[in-house]
Amino acid sequence: MSIFNAGEADEQLNANVSATWNGAGLTASDALAGWNLRSENGRAIFTVTASRGLRLPPGATRKIGWLRFDQTTTLETALSTNK
Repeated sequence: MSIFNAGEADEQLNANVSATWNGAGLTASDALAGWNLRSENGRAIFTVTASRGLRLPPGATRKIGWLRFDQTTTLETALSTNK
């Protein structure tokens, strides 16, 4: 999983990235440095660990973690900011 800043300004992310799926079993998963991961019932949520968020410059991509399934599945993803 990765996130991409398609904007023209730096983003200071204090956010969650969620992924949902149906019909497949999650067999393994991990968050990369700077992120935590929790998963349950067809949903995985990646959360920024830094209290001030994470800087993402314009045009930059950041890998946040990975999910492995027991069969091919379609993911629906969403980004939500923490207040």
